Amino acid sequence: MDKLPKKMVREHSAFLKRQRLYEVRFQKLFFRYLRLVYYTAANTIENVGVDAYMKQILARQHKTELDSIYRRLYTKVTLDEAAIQEMLLEGAEMAKKDLIDDISSAFPFTGGAKINIFRQLLKEYLTIRIGQRITEVTQSTVKFVAEAIEKGIAEGLGNSQIAKLLREKTDFNKNRALVIARTETVTASNQGKFMSALSANLVYEKRWIPTNQPGRTRRSHLAMLNTPFIDLDEPFLVPSPKLGGGVEVARYPGDESLSAGNSVNCRCSIGFRVKRDKEGNPLRRIF
Repeated sequence: MDKLPKKMVREHSAFLKRQRLYEVRFQKLFFRYLRLVYYTAANTIENVGVDAYMKQILARQHKTELDSIYRRLYTKVTLDEAAIQEMLLEGAEMAKKDLIDDISSAFPFTGGAKINIFRQLLKEYLTIRIGQRITEVTQSTVKFVAEAIEKGIAEGLGNSQIAKLLREKTDFNKNRALVIARTETVTASNQGKFMSALSANLVYEKRWIPTNQPGRTRRSHLAMLNTPFIDLDEPFLVPSPKLGGGVEVARYPGDESLSAGNSVNCRCSIGFRVKRDKEGNPLRRIF
């Protein structure tokens, strides 16, 4: 298998640097959200007791605040990475026209009106995907809060002591906020890169680029280092981390089609090269 081109290696390195900046920014926001949930639980338990809080635990998850963070993240990161990828692919400054309108020109008419694919994609994520993510995060948070409360009860702690236990979950929540921020910013970044390649004037092929760090990068992703370039509309076949083997399909690293075992804490990116005809000439996209 051909080694990754040096240019692609450099682009992945730059991707990781940008991703780290996104990660730091949104880790803070996710941590503030988790701290709010835990402090709400602590205050409620002190005021009305454990039993009363457990009856209203789902209503005390501050979903509006979590929804706002997700909207900011996907809007910011997806559009930023799409713009950067367009400049990398075209090798020139972006046109002055609206990037979103430019990308939409790559897609057909539907229902007599031109689809603005970027706004449609973001809207889809802000309704379906983000709704799913909020549900997943909320369910996990409820589980962790309930476990902490149950531990306190098992140790014979009173309401004030259980409240104190919840407020002391700072390190746990910082680590969890990091995992959420990393997972979501990598997904949003690769989503933007993928959509930009789909809209380019030339036809591109894609390749999965793992962060090559044995011992830290999951084996199923290190295995992708030896896979070839494929067409943009062809799915990546990612080894499943589940027992029994098999594969999972994905458009790009972090795709929603992947299981948690192949997406949580992922730091892979997607790379592109121009597709050429038999004479070696670049293929131009026909819109």
